[in-house]
Amino acid sequence: MSLQTSLSVTEQLHEHFDSPAFRELVPALAERFKEDDYVELESFLPPALAHRAEQELADLYDTRSRRRDILVPSTGNTPRNFSNLDRDVLLAGSSVIPAVFDCPALLKRLSEIAGQEVLPVPYVPEEYISARMDRPGDVHGWHWDDYSFAVVWVVKSTPEGCGGDVEYIPDTFWDKENPRLEHYLATREIRRRHPASGTAYLMRTDTSLHHVTPIAEGVERIMVCFSYCSLEDLDREVTHDTMDLLHPNA
Repeated sequence: MSLQTSLSVTEQLHEHFDSPAFRELVPALAERFKEDDYVELESFLPPALAHRAEQELADLYDTRSRRRDILVPSTGNTPRNFSNLDRDVLLAGSSVIPAVFDCPALLKRLSEIAGQEVLPVPYVPEEYISARMDRPGDVHGWHWDDYSFAVVWVVKSTPEGCGGDVEYIPDTFWDKENPRLEHYLATREIRRRHPASGTAYLMRTDTSLHHVTPIAEGVERIMVCFSYCSLEDLDREVTHDTMDLLHPNA
């Protein structure tokens, strides 16, 4: 048995995120995040753990997922069309995903990249969730997140030109009573990214209006979203309208 396979999931994650190779990427990532409110972390997980998590997710989508086809009023009635797994299902069915969320070394790297302390969210159902888009036209409509930061691990991406692009507009404000999507979409530059399979991206999600574009026929996109907060988030009232709709049983 190799040393790597004899280590626990937690130990493997710490070794990965605290490695010199990962740490030396941080200064450049921090500069990019300061400019873009978005940065990609390629090969987010060690290959063995990524493969293990993919298998766990495949089993959970076969047995525990729920289909959502809804409109969300607080984001201007934008659509959500996908299957999802809530936090409790992932906690019970994955050995990797909960450990990623709780990894102190990852939190330290995220804080360094963000230029401020990045903390686990104080709302348990939003800690980590997963969504799978696998039907033609499936879309994760325009929205903001409840908390400041998200790390979205793209387990499986779509081919270029087949949808599944991440589009976002930084420096925007979410008024849940009057989200003003049309104003932002008409007057602001929309930035587009297409993270590859296995890549994660860190985004400032409370002030970046963002969505995932509709997918084409015959393709699939699977992601896991880990939500994190800032110190400022702990001092403000946060409601969870979208989460209550998407994950009513969490």
